[in-house]
Amino acid sequence: MAFTWTELIDDIKVRGMFPTSQSTFTTARLLSLTNATLRSKVLPLVDKVREGYYSYDVDTVLNATGIYNLHTRAVGGKLLDACLVSGDERFDLAKYSEGTIKNYDQAPGQAGFYLKRSQVFLLPKVPASGSSFRQTIMLRPPTIVAQDSAARISAINTVSGVVTCETVPSSWTTSNLFDMVQEPAHFDTLAIDLPITAISTGASGTMTFTAANLPSRLAVGDWIGLRGESPVIQVPVELNPLLAQEVANICLRSQTDANALKLGIDEVKEMREEIKSLITPRVSSEGKKITNRSGILRRGI
Repeated sequence: MAFTWTELIDDIKVRGMFPTSQSTFTTARLLSLTNATLRSKVLPLVDKVREGYYSYDVDTVLNATGIYNLHTRAVGGKLLDACLVSGDERFDLAKYSEGTIKNYDQAPGQAGFYLKRSQVFLLPKVPASGSSFRQTIMLRPPTIVAQDSAARISAINTVSGVVTCETVPSSWTTSNLFDMVQEPAHFDTLAIDLPITAISTGASGTMTFTAANLPSRLAVGDWIGLRGESPVIQVPVELNPLLAQEVANICLRSQTDANALKLGIDEVKEMREEIKSLITPRVSSEGKKITNRSGILRRGI
């Protein structure tokens, strides 16, 4: 079972020692605090380790202008990498600053790009190689929502593109775009900004996608949410207690509970140190050396 908002809110209340009768920290307020804390406290921690936890590829067909919008969901408006893709081939692009460019349709060296405001400019405009331009971004984690604001998949027809869900929210229409998120760890984003051609809301509701757009890893139990939303908390499992404690600390600070807040801050410091060793490096050792036991030096010749 994925770590969802239901589990998190219980953890926050326990850590903050909030009585069930209190009305200050409503579910809506805690949810808002959690989303803010995820972006301000947890996301920077994950970003610092540079281990590709939120890396996401966005491909765009090449155009004649050589100008592409930086994807709106790139954390910090940053590109992690950029390349050209043609079939199974990848062509890396060099990064330039605009001040080094003498001709806006030529690269100073190998094919590359430069950033200006929220756009990416290819050099040259129409590269000799490649059929699509790939932006690798750090995908902004979706806003956490309650389970009844999303749809859990119960059946998938990969031929027709029809996805059946336990319940499809009544407010969803064909004018919305949708994301797909894995239910089990590590809660990967499988697809973003997908359109649908038909929808049936309510219990055992259905959504019709273009079959070719359905991700190959999509499985029963995974979630569909509105664009930029997910009921699954998209952080490594080991960071969930840290997120809960950070939110609890905000609540304790507002209550001026100095003793409890100090304990909470100390807990966060300890957690952060322990978590760093858990999430980096993701490959903890070098590959094993393979010995050729039948080599000429082992034959006694």
